[in-house]
Amino acid sequence: MKKLTAFLLLVLNTSHLLLGQSTTVDSLIQLNGIEGKFEQLTDGIFPNTDSHLGKGLFPLPDYYNWKRKLSANTGLDYVITFAPIYQINWQNGNSTANIENDWMGKWRWIENEKSKGNISFWLMHVHNFSSLFTTQFSQKEGLSLDTNYGDIPYQDYVAIMGLWWEQSFFDDKLLYRIGHINSNMVWGNNQYINDDRDGFMNSVSASQQGTSWVGNRSLGAQMSFVNKGYYLSIGAQSANNDQRFPDFEGLMNNPATVFFELGWTPLMTMGSGKYSITLSNVDHPSGSSNTSVLVNIRQELVPGKIAVFARYGQQSIPVGPSVPSALTAGVYWNQVFNYSSDAIGVAYINAEASDSLIGQDQGLEAFYRMLLTERLDLTVDGMYFYQKSRESEHNNSLITSIRLRFVL
Repeated sequence: MKKLTAFLLLVLNTSHLLLGQSTTVDSLIQLNGIEGKFEQLTDGIFPNTDSHLGKGLFPLPDYYNWKRKLSANTGLDYVITFAPIYQINWQNGNSTANIENDWMGKWRWIENEKSKGNISFWLMHVHNFSSLFTTQFSQKEGLSLDTNYGDIPYQDYVAIMGLWWEQSFFDDKLLYRIGHINSNMVWGNNQYINDDRDGFMNSVSASQQGTSWVGNRSLGAQMSFVNKGYYLSIGAQSANNDQRFPDFEGLMNNPATVFFELGWTPLMTMGSGKYSITLSNVDHPSGSSNTSVLVNIRQELVPGKIAVFARYGQQSIPVGPSVPSALTAGVYWNQVFNYSSDAIGVAYINAEASDSLIGQDQGLEAFYRMLLTERLDLTVDGMYFYQKSRESEHNNSLITSIRLRFVL
């Protein structure tokens, strides 16, 4: 814990020195006919204007005009989402269903030529509709990975998934974060494989499986340095057990996870890319030390349309039932059939189980996400597992999933 405390003090001292160079916005910005202290960002958060069924039943023009003014006048930008998932194996009739409700966004306080600063937040509620929670459903199918990343051990789950202060300087070349940080959002991130309510649903393709810190949400800090397409990030977070809310007691008593990430973000003729490696280390109370390595690849082949991706995670000493090694790789196709907001994804999945004696989870997942109305999209998804890490009724599993997402 001394390492985390020292790092927090370093970030606080650095931010104090840099804050003297920044002031809040002191001029008015006019964008799309709306004048305010901040740039109006609402239209760029969820810009779905090319839908299959038009505006839909609830276009709510007055509400969105109010959000635009809120963005320009106060710097507050947010989205509220309602995203149910239903999954079934038609071979045995096993099924699971849940809905995730999110309120996430940024509240900008500083925005000028010298600095940008905001509070990032994400509040989440998940409700299980079925008697089989996601992990129970997955285990019945003989899998160690989860078929969606919305598993919770309760019928209802409420959590602060992220709440931190974030500020950048020198044209975004230096950035720091401090607060209740969501590791999945700031370490080893890959835009094509990061959210089971947007793209791929299985937990390996929706989170940084294979690491000791996957899904960790805790008090900590991060600093990033960017220069000519390269970046370096260092940070530390408390290794909490209960991560639903900021745990100040755990900050002093729990071990710390220390992070290091080096990345390259080239802009090639064929499109943008991101290549990174993330290292982490956490000391367990038993005295052992667990080191994790995460390798990330994302590269466009056709700018804005077709990209390939891969992610591999490996930890040295897994604790308890876990996924100590995981790999996913595939292709992502945006702007499908000339619909700018539709997408298709195909991924290979491989997950090792620490408590398995019969092998690994191996399979494929494919989905098609289409924008039905300006605020509602539908995803049809299929997963086929031809190798499993646990005993089950069938040697393979074909799981069909339906997901809706409504955004306000």
